[in-house]
Amino acid sequence: MGTCIARTGNEQYAMRTARIMLLATFSGAALAPPSGATGYADARQLHAACTELAALTAGGQSTPLDDPCRTYLVDFFTAHKEAHDARLTAILAGGALDPVPEPCFRPPDFVSFADLSSLIAQKGLTTPALLDAPSDALVRHALADAFPCSAPGDDQR
Repeated sequence: MGTCIARTGNEQYAMRTARIMLLATFSGAALAPPSGATGYADARQLHAACTELAALTAGGQSTPLDDPCRTYLVDFFTAHKEAHDARLTAILAGGALDPVPEPCFRPPDFVSFADLSSLIAQKGLTTPALLDAPSDALVRHALADAFPCSAPGDDQR
């Protein structure tokens, strides 16, 4: 016989965050790294890798596990999540507020690597100046355009 446990908002958030991280780690949900984490000197190299992956998966093919764009995205989102957790821990401990990296983005619970690679490839084409920036800038801007953060109190997301 199961037991029903009422959870507070913080506990629910923590459980949801843990589930997302497990999904990201084991099933390959959409996650990525800071610049240079996988050897990309600039966004141009990442753009080329993600453009190649977008073309490969355009017909519905699955993303290869060893794809460099996919690897970068897993590293990027892992680093992003760790930085977010560190900011929350510091805030809860009464520390100074660490600014959130800009631009802000809030992706849905699941985004495929194929979708992410297409977003990054398209952003590089529409904003070529980002190709000379660090690779994480290209990813952040692509994500912010596709998945902007909601304003406080905005219940649309």
